[in-house]
Amino acid sequence: MIDPTQPLPNAVPESNNSKKAATPASWKPGQSGNPAGRPKKDWTWKELLEEAAEEIIEIKGKDGAISARKELKKLVARKLLTLAAGGNVQAARELMNRMDGMPQQKVDVEASGDWNVTLKRDEK
Repeated sequence: MIDPTQPLPNAVPESNNSKKAATPASWKPGQSGNPAGRPKKDWTWKELLEEAAEEIIEIKGKDGAISARKELKKLVARKLLTLAAGGNVQAARELMNRMDGMPQQKVDVEASGDWNVTLKRDEK
């Protein structure tokens, strides 16, 4: 029979203080573990895509000779227009959203109490 007044074998003794004692390597209260923050990337997807879109693509004819040189962004735009004209609804929606902007959405907000709300819209 187990004596309830005795600790169980292999049991970790209870401590009166649930916090661990600070060691010289521990962070002090209010001190960041990474004061410099996350390192900055030396590239972004936006930059890479913009750079790639400016590339000149050589279009070769059946004989292998270069028949034209066009900017990649213009080829992509032409393809999107061709797909939309052919009935591709996703391509048509993308064109409308890019040319006319996304449709405005109505937002209803109900709140109680005192609120001070400021809405900002980034103008590009």
